[in-house]
Amino acid sequence: MIDVTLARNGLREIEEVEAALKAALGTTYVGMSLRGQEVIIHLIDSATDADRLLATTTYAQALAAIDPQQPPPSQRRALKREAAQQAVAVLDYAGLKQRTAAANSVVALRAEVETLAQAIEDLVDALVLTEPNG
Repeated sequence: MIDVTLARNGLREIEEVEAALKAALGTTYVGMSLRGQEVIIHLIDSATDADRLLATTTYAQALAAIDPQQPPPSQRRALKREAAQQAVAVLDYAGLKQRTAAANSVVALRAEVETLAQAIEDLVDALVLTEPNG
């Protein structure tokens, strides 16, 4: 494996630049790790000097595109997970069931189905986003 070691330069999480590296380098990109104030980009053994240069420039461009005013990906996931959990927690399931049973028109039933669909979406978000990389 060939390693390209660069300055971390304020990178908070690997996810902030990894998609750009994967897109630019394809199968040449193996992964990335952080070591103190360094970033190590791992490339396949057959990586060329051009691949190393591409890794370096792609990293610099992706790093420059990060908005430091925005929370890092893990915090954004945590905030989204918390919002989804709150939405699921406050849903009146008993009321939804009663309104659905009492619906006497397609329009009334449609509103309850849309509420249920949103609840399912919130529940899925709450469950999926509890995973470390979710």
